[in-house]
Amino acid sequence: MQLTSNFRGEVVLSNHGSQNLKGSATNSDSTTSIKSKSYSNALMAKGYYDIYNTDEVEFFLGGGLGLAQVNETINKEVVTTTTLASGNIIATNNLIINGVRQTPAQIAALNRTTPVQITTTTKIKKKSTSLAYSLAIGTAFRISEAAKLDIQYNFSDFGKAKAVKHCGHTITTGLRFSI
Repeated sequence: MQLTSNFRGEVVLSNHGSQNLKGSATNSDSTTSIKSKSYSNALMAKGYYDIYNTDEVEFFLGGGLGLAQVNETINKEVVTTTTLASGNIIATNNLIINGVRQTPAQIAALNRTTPVQITTTTKIKKKSTSLAYSLAIGTAFRISEAAKLDIQYNFSDFGKAKAVKHCGHTITTGLRFSI
């Protein structure tokens, strides 16, 4: 929406696809693996100011503020190699020894001197709402009396839920119509 001859605004609802991250670390007796999957949605009010404008081309700067919701799921798996000492019964619902899910009775019956791999898993889901902002620079070329071809670079920051910060750089093209 053109507000003045050099200033226009828009309201944008956007979805920012899935980010999948993996990582692991190993020490002398265990390996920790983490997988994270996250995505975000944002509603922003944006404004653009034409810094140079002719009949054929315009250059502009822009910015926006709004709210973003970031959703994240983290899966953590720790694999430890150990010898179960006498009387050391591990109580958990996610215990896997040598690839097989175990009950406490099965753990108690193990040979106490045999090294085993114990796997514990944790799943965390987090949803967070935060302030979002965007900065833009771009150009537009007139292609008809009522239409312009718009090319712009954006940096946007949507916040984070637990571990992954949602921010990014985008280059977009679009058609802008005068109504």
